[in-house]
Amino acid sequence: MRKAGTHVVVGLYGKKLPIALPLFPSKQMTMRGSYVGNLQEMHALMDLVRTGKVPPLPVHPRPLDEAEQALQDLEAGKVVGRIVLNP
Repeated sequence: MRKAGTHVVVGLYGKKLPIALPLFPSKQMTMRGSYVGNLQEMHALMDLVRTGKVPPLPVHPRPLDEAEQALQDLEAGKVVGRIVLNP
């Protein structure tokens, strides 16, 4: 994580997060939690996905040599979905 970055932990499902504590003050890092919904709501959401009621995210493959342009497009908000860089 870059200096003054924020790590967001989403949900309750997982085990450990091994991070050296001295990094937090020295890199001015922040850790936040984000929790929305419960297990029953997660099952309902997955049912919607399985039945096709939630459209898939668009995936845009790009060659690896376009990585810099992909980052610029992400930063500019020009990307809907995901970019996958291929070697």
